Amino acid sequence: MNASSKPSGAAWVLFSAYDLNPVPTDIKARVLTANIDLDEGTCSLDLLEEASEYFALTLAQARAIIEEVATVTATWREAARSVGGRSAEINRMASAFEYEDLQRALAL
Repeated sequence: MNASSKPSGAAWVLFSAYDLNPVPTDIKARVLTANIDLDEGTCSLDLLEEASEYFALTLAQARAIIEEVATVTATWREAARSVGGRSAEINRMASAFEYEDLQRALAL
């Protein structure tokens, strides 16, 4: 089953990496294709925390996931270099990964 199909009688299931498309902010604002809640797609820690119950997560569980993702993505530059990313390409992508919420998420 993929993210866009729904078998008869089944609930929608999205893959965990459904909306992970890092894009520099000069190309696209930090807004997700799939909304975090029913009305909003803005990338925001506050919104993630507010919507945690919608995904059957406690606030503590949501914060643990947010911190885990932040910890992994904080090393994105090293990962990009390790697969041959050039400095200019890496610097171009910085706004997709380095923003105020990242520092906040790392401090959770």
